[in-house]
Formats: sequence, structure tokens, C-alpha cells
Amino acid sequence: MYIEVFLSYAREDIDFAKQIIAEFEKNGIEVWWDNKITVDSENFSSEIEKAIEAAQCFFVLWSENSEQSDWVKEENNFAKRKNQKIIQVSVGDTEPPLGCGIAHCEKLTLEKGKISNSSLCGRARSHILAGEMPVPEGWPATG
Repeated sequence: MYIEVFLSYAREDIDFAKQIIAEFEKNGIEVWWDNKITVDSENFSSEIEKAIEAAQCFFVLWSENSEQSDWVKEENNFAKRKNQKIIQVSVGDTEPPLGCGIAHCEKLTLEKGKISNSSLCGRARSHILAGEMPVPEGWPATG
């Protein structure tokens, strides 16, 4: 199985997740997300693990919802244990929860419920190929 980007998000944030997926796909980047498996499936967790391990990059969307999601935290921590390249972005004033943070977390700007600064997605391919954290123009580096 070949996966360029694994997208981790809270299901309550599906609208934001779909915007990110669309941006990735527009830039020719394949995204794996949980739209093809059901939570009730007996293979749910093993499918998630396989996809994270196969991904070239783990992309996590932090929000008020995902801060509360045990699954998003578990996925993030699993990706860290597997030494995945991790890109973290947050919506609004959200920060990664304790134990989930790494040195860098990008901020996504929202305008009228839509992600307006999505250049991070367009630069993800260089991160996937080079292993470097892309920092969009005008966004301050942290960490």
C-alpha cells in the first residue's frame, strides 16, 4: 500500500478536512482518510495503523474537537512512535494537546468558515520528498 499523506482529524471537523483533502488532491498529492472504513468495523484500528505506517507523511488537523478526540491523539502518538514525518496544523487558537506536540505547528486562517491560507497543502510534497517542514510565506516559524 502506498500513501503519500495520512490525514488525522476529528469527525466533527469533516468540512475542514475535506477542504484540506481537496487542496492536496489539487496539488497531485494522494490522501488517505477514514472515508472507506467504518468505526464499527472490527478491523478499524488495524486499518488505521497500516495506513499510518504506509504513509510518507502524517498530517494532523488540531481543533477544539480534535483536542478532545482520543482517536486523533492516539493516531498522532502512533505516528510519533513510528518516526513519521508529521505536519501539525491548528484551526483558531487551538494548540496540540500535551503529549502530542512537536516543535512546529502551523496555524490555518479561517474566513467565513473556510480555510483561506492553504498554501501549506501546496508545499507538502516538498516535505514528503525532502523531509523538511514547509513554512508558508508570511507564517511565523515556531519552536
